[in-house]
Amino acid sequence: MKTIADQILDRALDQTAQALACLDTSARVGQCLLDWVACAVAGVGVRASAAVTALAASQAAHPQASIVGCGQRTSVASAALANGVISHALDFDDANLLMPGHPGVVLFPPVLALAESIGSSGRDLGAAWLVGYEAACRIGVWMAPDHYARGFHATGTIGTFASAVACAQLLGADRAQMRHAIGLAAAQASGLIGLFGTDAKPLHAGNAALHGYHAAWLARQGFTARDDALECAQGFADTHAGARKLAAALADFDQGHAVHRNLFKFHAACYGTHATLECARGIRAQSQFDPATITSIHIEVGEECTRTCDIVAPRTEAEAKFSLRFNAAVGLLGLPTGDLATYSEAVCARADVVTLRDRVSVRFVPGRALTLAEMRVVDSEGRCFETRADTSLPIGNLAQQESLLRQKFDSLVRGRLAPEAASELRERSLKIFEQPDVRLLMTFLRTVH
Repeated sequence: MKTIADQILDRALDQTAQALACLDTSARVGQCLLDWVACAVAGVGVRASAAVTALAASQAAHPQASIVGCGQRTSVASAALANGVISHALDFDDANLLMPGHPGVVLFPPVLALAESIGSSGRDLGAAWLVGYEAACRIGVWMAPDHYARGFHATGTIGTFASAVACAQLLGADRAQMRHAIGLAAAQASGLIGLFGTDAKPLHAGNAALHGYHAAWLARQGFTARDDALECAQGFADTHAGARKLAAALADFDQGHAVHRNLFKFHAACYGTHATLECARGIRAQSQFDPATITSIHIEVGEECTRTCDIVAPRTEAEAKFSLRFNAAVGLLGLPTGDLATYSEAVCARADVVTLRDRVSVRFVPGRALTLAEMRVVDSEGRCFETRADTSLPIGNLAQQESLLRQKFDSLVRGRLAPEAASELRERSLKIFEQPDVRLLMTFLRTVH
């Protein structure tokens, strides 16, 4: 009887092989990389990023890999940790509901650092990234929904498996070593939803990148763990509230590889707030009214939002990103929610924002998806405006998605690199499969300021 790890690895490797034969796969990986690069560049200088960069730079005796925005190179492990934190510091990076979490920030930091240290091609990096991505989504489905509902942050927990499998693939691990890498990842995976709104959340991503790399490296050296660490008594599922939906975890995903279900953020806030923001956008589009005349705002969202984005009166940038009420207010006011400046202490304290925020009531609906919201707005004339939004589906048009990601990249990177360098970084990211060596791309990222 094959272990769960073996069955998931079979599916992940098979789906990746099929994906690599598909014409749009390299474009999808390139778009994911472009989004990660933009978020990482924009995250340079954030308090959490500065602290972890200082920690990693202090370990620069082994110059193997680059930290975004840091002129010097450090160890693979330190770069994986630092770049994981940096790229998730703004919570503007991609997501996948199968995981459910943020795949880019746990996969690109370790595989880019490792690829830089050993001189891998972009195609080898992309193939390893795809295997880690698919495996993590299948483990995420296997664990759903109890794992997340109990308060485990899948980006930190399931993300550790993503990093371990991807790094093991890039290191040329055999199947036994990959099983051990998964077991060693299980021994290190961690992350708590209760810490959202603090610097601990991006640390979840950094730790997943770091611990996954450690798991793969140790396994490649013959370090062992149980083959059945996922399902054994007192193993990962037992201790982390896994529902163990094996049939769903091994079934075909819609459209093939899990990367087809990747979701990009175009609002700089927790993904749980995006349906509410889209509702606000819809109401503004259908109605002409002065936000000052709004007397009540009622939102209905999934019960899961109570655990992720129910900060009632945010005061800081981090808290604002996890507040349904704040996002309803800024959305109805028409503030640019793709602009990082909207999520600032100054905006949190604005009188018009606070007034609207305090007129929001929220009903949390059991069984409703986190990505589905309904909004009803009433103004002083008694007029009622209603809409609903579902943010569970990716953009169907790949060219349209690339256009939006190019705009996001340009906005986040502007002023941090010379225009010519930014343009080359953008194109190299999008065409990662064509790069013979990823080290030049990392050279650009080191020069960010």
